[in-house]
Amino acid sequence: MIAVFILYGVFYLIYGIELPLSSIGLISTNYITMSIFLAFASIYPDMEVLLYFILPIKMKWMAFVYAAMALYYFFTGSLATKVAIAASLLNFVIFFLSSRNMKRFSPKEQARKAKFKQQTRPHMTYANGGARHRCAVCGRTELDDPTLEFRFCSKCNGNYEYCQDHLFTHEHVK
Repeated sequence: MIAVFILYGVFYLIYGIELPLSSIGLISTNYITMSIFLAFASIYPDMEVLLYFILPIKMKWMAFVYAAMALYYFFTGSLATKVAIAASLLNFVIFFLSSRNMKRFSPKEQARKAKFKQQTRPHMTYANGGARHRCAVCGRTELDDPTLEFRFCSKCNGNYEYCQDHLFTHEHVK
C-alpha cells in the first residue's frame, strides 16, 4: 500500500495532475497474494496440490512458475507494474530473510565450527588407514567391509563401538 501512495505521488509530480488511483493499475492485490504464495511455498516446498483434482504438483514447482511469470511481467510491464512487483517481492524477501537463522552464517560461528572440526578430527579416525569405525570385539572397520554397520552399545560404560554381528552378542563392559 505504501508503494501505491509513493507511485501516486511520483505520477502527480511527473504529470502535474491528479490521476485516479485506478488508472495507475496498482489497486489489484494480485502481486501481494502471490508474494504470500511464495512465502507459503518457501515454508512447505514439498507440499502437493492437485491441479484439476487429478495432477499432483509440488508447491516449489508452482513457485518457480510464478517467479518466471513475475520476471516476465516485470520486464515487459509499465512503471506501475514494475513497482507493484518489486514492492510485493520485497515483502517476500523481508519475510524470507527474517525467518532464517542467520547466526549460523556469522564469521564467529564459522570459526567455531572450523575449530571444532579440527579438534575432533584426530579422535574420529584410527591409525589403520583412516577408518572411522572399529568393532571393539573383532576389530573390523568399514574399510574391511563397506556394508558393515556400526553402533554404540547403550548398556556399556564408555564409548565402545560394535559391528552389526557383535552388537547384541558382546559382553557388556561395566
